[in-house]
Amino acid sequence: MLKKIKVSKFEEKTEDFIEVFSWCIKPSWKVSHLYTILRVSAELLNPLLNIVAVFISRQIINHISASVGNFNTFSIYNLLLLMDLIALLKVIMIKVQIYSRIVHSEQLDHWITRNMIEFSFNVDLAYFDNPNYQDKITSAMRDGSILVQALGSSISAISAIISFLIAFVIL
Repeated sequence: MLKKIKVSKFEEKTEDFIEVFSWCIKPSWKVSHLYTILRVSAELLNPLLNIVAVFISRQIINHISASVGNFNTFSIYNLLLLMDLIALLKVIMIKVQIYSRIVHSEQLDHWITRNMIEFSFNVDLAYFDNPNYQDKITSAMRDGSILVQALGSSISAISAIISFLIAFVIL
């Protein structure tokens, strides 16, 4: 009976996490499909490229240590070339990640600002003379920029989760 409760709590927490994560991705998807896909794919490929680089490094070390007297230079050169290719892919992925993060964050910020302006225009004009209303609008705009940062952090969490899962499986 006790184990069922723990499993159900784990399932409940997992469902809550998925629900929160999907809530964070929805505004990003509404703003731009392309940049959401770019950001998520860059976050997915980053840890995978790191793991592949570790495996290739291990193969290079194994080839060098196994062939003390007779080097198989062709296979070592191929592995080194593959390492260079992975390093180049990592640099490209980082550039794509930075570019898409900047552009997508700006788009999210403009989307939130536009929604706030539309909301404030739909409010009765008598509220504009009220300083409390202006304070609330200013606070909402500040909260909007914080929301953009939270959305970016949730997308960046993908990389951390993938890294954790890969490390957990390998170890």
